[in-house]
Amino acid sequence: QVAGTIELIATYDGMGLLIQGLTGSTPTDAGAGPYTHTTALTTTLPSYTIRFVRGNGTMDVLVGCKILKMAFKVVAGDYLRITIEVMGKSGGRTAASTPTYAASSDYTVEAAHIGAITWATVAYLVKSLTVTVENKLATRPLLGSLYSAEFAPSEPQAVSCALTAEYFDDTLSTKHLDDTVSDLTFTFTSGTKSVAFTLHNCYVGT
Repeated sequence: QVAGTIELIATYDGMGLLIQGLTGSTPTDAGAGPYTHTTALTTTLPSYTIRFVRGNGTMDVLVGCKILKMAFKVVAGDYLRITIEVMGKSGGRTAASTPTYAASSDYTVEAAHIGAITWATVAYLVKSLTVTVENKLATRPLLGSLYSAEFAPSEPQAVSCALTAEYFDDTLSTKHLDDTVSDLTFTFTSGTKSVAFTLHNCYVGT
């Protein structure tokens, strides 16, 4: 078993493969440039091979990697940052190959790009926000092998959001006490590019 954490700054272009690895669903496409790609959570997750070139003529090859958890965090004045926890079945080292890179994107997703953060028909003034998606996978060590069998769900998938908001009245507290359930929505937009989040059936836990 191999495991690790990847951290990066979000861009409007180039996140599709990561989102597909997190959700397991192939995006549905609409429009004619700019296109609209929509994805949703499923329980069938793809696996990837991760190659880490060290710069000394060798690279680590991590096989059967799946995304355990992905967190999207943004604070005022910063970028949208992504932290990805991955788990793989095996790893090894081999001679480094020459990687092929896709065209780079300068369209970083920034805190200043976010619009209204809305829950239960109310828009909130927010200073920081973190959305976490957990796939809750567990290893399956079996006799006769050094490696885990195919990872299996250990618990239902979980989606949570932690935010720091300015507090001016009792609206949020009242909805908390009333056990209000509603979608939480927000969108980052820069020119013709955007990334929209919808968290269905959210309620205030703490």
